[in-house]
Amino acid sequence: KPGDLEAAVAHFKAVGAATALPFYVYWVQKDAVKATAEEFLAAMADVPNFAGLKFTDTNFYTFQRLVHLGKGRLNCITGPDEMNLAGKVMGSDGAIGSTYNVQPKLYLRMHAAFESGDIKTAMELQDQVNCVVSLLIEHTNARARGLNIVEGCKAIMR
Repeated sequence: KPGDLEAAVAHFKAVGAATALPFYVYWVQKDAVKATAEEFLAAMADVPNFAGLKFTDTNFYTFQRLVHLGKGRLNCITGPDEMNLAGKVMGSDGAIGSTYNVQPKLYLRMHAAFESGDIKTAMELQDQVNCVVSLLIEHTNARARGLNIVEGCKAIMR
């Protein structure tokens, strides 16, 4: 059940116990549990193989709290392509998104600029990325489909 921490953790325990592989929670804003980062991590303490999460949400306060409270034990990855740089600033270990395959050079340059401390260039590159994301949203009727731009990315890669 979306938003139900107890039900989510019971499900996560079953999934985590089914394998010896690292287990990641996919934190999606519209389905996320209604809990603080502290409450979420306390509830997840007994989930077998819990190794990290992919955070597809715009609440970077919560994300940063998860990173901080994870104390390096969790692999925290961000999802919103249009907020890639914000994720880096808040401590993201990496990113998984829809548009990285259609504009990899921009993302690689943004990452290099961020790592070298050139935040101004990183911000300019994030703006260029967002222009492409905006075009995908506009030209794939993504708003009517819940901002899913995957079909547009597939079309570009064909």
